Amino acid sequence: MSSMDELNTKTIRLTLDAYKILNSEKKKLNQIANVSYTYSDIILASLAILEALNNENRPLVIDILRKFKNARVSSDKTNIEELFKNTVNEIVSELSSNLLKEAITKIIEHLIERGFPGAAMEVLLSNVNLFDAHERNQLSFEILAAIGENQKLKELL
Repeated sequence: MSSMDELNTKTIRLTLDAYKILNSEKKKLNQIANVSYTYSDIILASLAILEALNNENRPLVIDILRKFKNARVSSDKTNIEELFKNTVNEIVSELSSNLLKEAITKIIEHLIERGFPGAAMEVLLSNVNLFDAHERNQLSFEILAAIGENQKLKELL
């Protein structure tokens, strides 16, 4: 009896495009790691990543799912492989942007804590495009409050 007997498996149906992408990714991963991964391994890893991304950025996940569903049901025969590549690039860009935004926020907070709110404002202004209006307002408020505290301290001295 093999390790994948009938009691421990289920058959799922994929579109031909989805199968081609899954098979291509399987081959790439097997070559990169020099280990043989099954489709189940790859699907489970993908679902874990999807769950983590969903917890961090649900609108992005919903948008991606909508794109693939629309491509699947559309009659214009969208190139799924091209959509897959573009979506991967979009996710990488979004994750990179979030990491950069987190790093810039920590720098700003560090500068405020160390008594350099002017420098914090310069960092915010030079990276303003990373933040939405609410985030900009919150950081600006923190910076202005710190500037106000510095002014009070200077007046006392």
